[in-house]
Parts: sequence; C-alpha cells; structure tokens
Amino acid sequence: MKKLKTVPLDMSWFLENFDEYLKRKEFVDFQNIIGFDYRDCFDETKIEHIAKKICHHSSLFYEIRRNKGGAFFPEKVYREDSNYFNSAPEQIPEADNIFMYRPMCYSLKLRANTINKVILPYLFDTKLNKLDNIIVANLGSGLGKDIEYTAIDCNYLKKISRIINIDLDLNAINIGKNLIPNVIKDKVSFYNMNFIKNNPENVLYNLALLIGIICPLTDESAINLLKNVYNHISYNGFILVSSSSAKMSKHDPFCSFNIQLCAKWALNCRSEECLKTVLEKSGFCDIEILSEPSGYNLVGVGRKK
Repeated sequence: MKKLKTVPLDMSWFLENFDEYLKRKEFVDFQNIIGFDYRDCFDETKIEHIAKKICHHSSLFYEIRRNKGGAFFPEKVYREDSNYFNSAPEQIPEADNIFMYRPMCYSLKLRANTINKVILPYLFDTKLNKLDNIIVANLGSGLGKDIEYTAIDCNYLKKISRIINIDLDLNAINIGKNLIPNVIKDKVSFYNMNFIKNNPENVLYNLALLIGIICPLTDESAINLLKNVYNHISYNGFILVSSSSAKMSKHDPFCSFNIQLCAKWALNCRSEECLKTVLEKSGFCDIEILSEPSGYNLVGVGRKK
C-alpha cells in the first residue's frame, strides 16, 4: 500500500483576517494567560518557542502535539477533563478552559453522542437488522469507547458477537482494556497494531468504524486506506467513517489556528460531495452522508457491494 499522505498546512484563510481574529476575546485571553504575543508567530525564529510554551502550559495542546490528537485529546474533551491521562508540565487550567469550550471541541462531543445514540442505532435497526452475531471492528480505536454506549445502553448487545479494537497507541490499548464494562468484557478484544496491515482475528467485519482516522489525509490517501478496509468487510457489510467538514476551519479560527501552530497538523475539511466521492472511489455503494447537529463533522456510511 502507498504511504499515506496528509494535507499540507494552509494558513492563508487566517492570514487574510489576521488583525480581525486577534481582536477576539479568546485570542486576547489565551495569549495573556500563557504569556506570549500572537504576532510573534510570524517570526520564524520565535514560532517554535511559542508553540512549545503553549504546550507546556496547556494539557490539551500538549496532547495534540504529543501525538497529533491521538486517543487522549478527544477523550479529554469527552470527559471535560483536561488533565485526563497526560497533563502539561505546568498546566494552567484557565488556558485549557478557553479551548475546551470552543465550538470545535463541543462538536467532538456532539460527534460522539450522535454516532452512539443516533447513527449506530439507525444502522443496527435498518441496515444490520437481519443479522445476528455481528462483528464490529473499531479501527484506530483509541480507548475503544465508540461502540460501547450503543451496545450496552441502546440494547444491541445481544446482536453483537465481537468488538475488535485496533490501534497503534499502546497506552490507549492498555487503558482501554481496563475500562471495558463487565457486561461486555467477553465480547471485546484489543490489539496494538496497524489495522492497515493486520486483521488479527482473520475475520470479515460486518461493520467497520473509522472515527477521525481520515480527517488529516489527502483524498487519494483516504481512498487507498478505505480500499484496504473494504477487503476486510463482509459482503453487504458496512463502513462508518467520520471526516471534518468544510464548515470547521472557518467557524472556529481559534482552535484551527492553534492546532496548526502547535502540531503542524491540518485537517482535510471536506464537503458532503467530497466525502461521498471518497467512499464511492473506495468501492462502497448506497452511501449516506450524515452529520452531527453543529455540522462540523460529517459521517459517511457505505455498503460493500
């Protein structure tokens, strides 16, 4: 498989309105709390010092820089606990709180709730309703929480035979194992490996979840990755994949700019049509493009032919 490529950083949208953005309260407060001047970000000799300073005092940005988001940044946001697992060396809670309650972070919580309480139940009721012993693969699973609420609280546990979590982050895997509720423990497995190269139980998945996995990838790389996943899905099985929407970069410049500044991590903010095309070119059919209420995150669902 070709090496996966991420989209390049694009700061032009921010630079065009630089003076306007820096007048906003969140920018003013954040730089005052941590102690730096955003205007220095465009001095090549100072930008890395500023990024390190932000991450030294903000646990959320410390996590983003540590592993470009990884498993624990979203988990901090879901729990509204900026110190969860990894804390910044000299964390300043006021700085984290500014970021924690911005629209981008709020949309992550909406994404999780919408997938767990609305979209997955919809799939089980309408697409997978004739199946029993359903095998779910959570690819790039992190702590493996993406399916648990649906399985337990939404009462689909009897239809699921296996939940296979695969992630490269060993810390996430180890913590995820300890967080499995007893009622589902015998159906859940965790593997610390690359899901692109490995199918650890050598089974075909009835449902494959990829939450946040293709967000930074170019469309070509996203297609190559999903083609690989396609080969591990059963006939008439389904994929559920989330992607940042075109709305995200324009509606919360504070989060977008700081993430790019601290992690040099850009998002491929797709339109509904673009995500649909990615799924079609990966081989899937009967595609539906859904969203959480804020519209910051798209969720594409497709069936294997």
